[in-house]
Amino acid sequence: MPTFATLDQLYFNPLVPLWIIAVLAVFGVAVIYLGLKNRAHGQVWRFLILSVFLFFLCGPSLIEREQESLPNRVLVLLDQSTSMSIENRDQQADEALAHIQESSPDNATIIVRRVMDAEQNQGSRLKSALQQFLAEENKDQLAAVFVVSDGQIHDASDVDIAQLDQIPVHALLTGSKNFIDRRLVIEQAPEYALVGRPVDMIVRAEDRDGEQRRVRLTVRQNGEPVYQSTIRTNTPWPIQLRAEKRGPLLVEVEVSALDGETILNNNSQQLTINAVRDRLRVLLVSGEPHQGGRIWRQTLKSDPAVDLIHFTILRLPTSRDNTPVDELALIPFPTEELFERQLDKFDLVIFDRYRIRGVLAMQYLRNLAEYVENGGAMLVATGPEYSERFSLYATALSSILPAAPTGRVSNEGFIPQITELGKRHPVTAGLSLNPDRDNWGRWFRTNIAVALDGNTLMTDENGQPLLVLSKEGNGRIAQFLSDHIWMWARGVEEGGPYDELVRRTAHWLMKEPDLEEEALNVTVRENTINIETRSLLSQDGLAVVTGPEGFEERVQLSSIGQGKSLGSLNVEKAGLYTITERDKTQLVAVGVLNDREFDKPYPSAEFLAPLADSNDGGTFWLEDGFPSIRAISSSANGHGEDWAGIRERNASRTLKIIEMPLIPPLWVALLLIGLSLITWWRESR
Repeated sequence: MPTFATLDQLYFNPLVPLWIIAVLAVFGVAVIYLGLKNRAHGQVWRFLILSVFLFFLCGPSLIEREQESLPNRVLVLLDQSTSMSIENRDQQADEALAHIQESSPDNATIIVRRVMDAEQNQGSRLKSALQQFLAEENKDQLAAVFVVSDGQIHDASDVDIAQLDQIPVHALLTGSKNFIDRRLVIEQAPEYALVGRPVDMIVRAEDRDGEQRRVRLTVRQNGEPVYQSTIRTNTPWPIQLRAEKRGPLLVEVEVSALDGETILNNNSQQLTINAVRDRLRVLLVSGEPHQGGRIWRQTLKSDPAVDLIHFTILRLPTSRDNTPVDELALIPFPTEELFERQLDKFDLVIFDRYRIRGVLAMQYLRNLAEYVENGGAMLVATGPEYSERFSLYATALSSILPAAPTGRVSNEGFIPQITELGKRHPVTAGLSLNPDRDNWGRWFRTNIAVALDGNTLMTDENGQPLLVLSKEGNGRIAQFLSDHIWMWARGVEEGGPYDELVRRTAHWLMKEPDLEEEALNVTVRENTINIETRSLLSQDGLAVVTGPEGFEERVQLSSIGQGKSLGSLNVEKAGLYTITERDKTQLVAVGVLNDREFDKPYPSAEFLAPLADSNDGGTFWLEDGFPSIRAISSSANGHGEDWAGIRERNASRTLKIIEMPLIPPLWVALLLIGLSLITWWRESR
C-alpha cells in the first residue's frame, strides 16, 4: 500500500518548568515597561528578543505522521437461508456476487458474509452478521454494503442506521416479482381449551394478488379430519372445534393450492392447543351414616377442581316409624331435578352404601344405567347392604354392575392384595406401601361376590374381589366391595394409600389419559421421539413411526414393569410424525413446522427497501438485470436508476509518528544574536 507523510499538529514541549518561563516573562515585561517609561531606545528590539527566547523555552515542535493508505472494503451479505432454495434464487445470488467482484474498483476489497436462518424460527437475521463485521473490521474502510437476498430478512428494521453513516446500502433482490403464492394465516387461536367446550378459531386463506377465489379448507385434530368447508380467499373464516379429552390437541389447518403455485409449505398451519378440564361436577349419594362416609367427601373436596353435591340419607335401616320418606330429609331431595333433568351434567356419580328404600324411583336407576352406557361414570362403594334383599343389584343397575353378590359377607380381617392384573393397571400399579412395613393395614369386612365383567384389581387374602373396574357401553363403572377403606384413612395398623387409590379410581372413571389401561404416550425432545406404552398385556411392543416424505421406521419397545414399555427414535427432518402401536395412534410434531422462512416465500422489497433508502442506497431486482458498479466521491449520490455506488473512503493507517522542533536551536541562537546586535546598534546611535 502507498505511504505518505503529513504535518498536522503543533506541539509544545517546554525545556524548563512553566513557572520559570512565567517568572522570566514577568521580569522581562517589567524591564521593558520601565524602559518605555524612561523613554529609553531599543525597547521594541528587546521585546522581540524576549519573545523569541520565551517561545524557544516553550519547546515548539511539529508532529509528522507517516501513514499508509487503506483500501475500500465492500461488504456483501449473501442470504443463504432456506427460502433462497426456491426456484433459482440461490443461483441468481451467486451470479450477483460474481458481478460485484468483477465490477468493483481495483482499490476495493470484497468481503462476503453469509446470512443464515436464525434459531427458534426467527427468520433470516441481517443485524447479527452486520454487527459482527463492524466489530471485526475497520468501519472507516467500509465503502458500500450489498445485501443479496429474496427480501425475506426479518430484522432489517432493527439495524442501527447511525452505524452506517454515509455508507450506501444496496439491496439486490432475487426471484420473480410476479411469484404466485397462497398462504394460510391463523388470525385467532387459543393456547388452552376446556374439554367438551367449543374451541373457536379464525383463519384466512391469503392470495398474494388480492383476488377472491373459492378454496377448499380442511381441519384435522390429531390427524383425523374433523371439519371441511369451501371458503373465500382474503376473507376471515371462523372455525369451531371441540376437545374431547385432556392433553395436547394437535390441530392442522390446510387450504388447497392455487393454480401455478409451486411452494405449498405455507398452505397449511399446525398448532398445539392444550385441553384442560373445567371444574368437575360430582354427585355423591350416601345411603346411611357410617364411619367411612366422610372419606369420600373429604377426598373429593380436597381437589379444588371438583364441584361436589352430597346428599346423605340419615334414616337408619332399623328405624320403624310411619313418617313419609319425603319428610325425612333436612332439605327436599331433588330427585327429579338430579336424576331426570340434570343427570348428564355430572361427570361422576357415587353411591356409598346405598340400599333401596323408596328415595329413588326405579325409573331413576334405569336412567343411571343409561347414563353410564351413554358415556357417564359411576362408582359404587358397598357394605353389607349389597348382599341383602334391597341391594342395588336388584335394580336396573344389575346390567352394568361388574360384580354379583352371593348373599354372604365376611367379617374377618384381611390385608388388601393387588392382583397380577392390578400390578399392571394404572389405577393400582405402583401404589406405595408404608416404607416401614411390608404390608398395608387390615380391613375387616368384604362382600363375597362374583366378578362378572371387567378387571379385578384388588382382592382379599382369599382371592375374593375387592375392587372391580368395568367399561359399559361408552361409560365406565367401578365397584368397591367393602366399606372399610376408612380404616386406611384413620391410620388403623398404619393405614394405606386410600387417597391415591380414590383419586386414581375417580380419574380413571372420568377417562383421564394418564390412567388409560391401553395408552400410547409420545413426547419429543429436540429431534428425539420418545415412545411410552402402557398395556395390560405382559409383552414387549413394537411401534411404527411414519414421517414426512414416506419415512417409516420400526421401534422395538422394551418392558420396564408395571405394564409400561419404552423406546426412542432420533429423526433428522422436521415435520409431522405418526406413531402407531397395535391399535393406538398418536401424531406429534418434530422441529419447527410453521417455518417463518416459508410464511411468505415470495420475493419482496418490504423489509430491505426502507433500509436502503435510509442509507443512500438503491433497491434492484436482479430479474431486470445487474446494476453497474461505480466508484463515487464522498459527497456524491449513492445510487442511480441502474447503478450502485461504492463511496471513496480515503481511509489510512498511521505507521510512525515523528516529533521535530519547529525552529532548530542553532537558528534560534543566530536569531537572538542578530536581534541583540541590532538592539546594541540602535542604542549606540
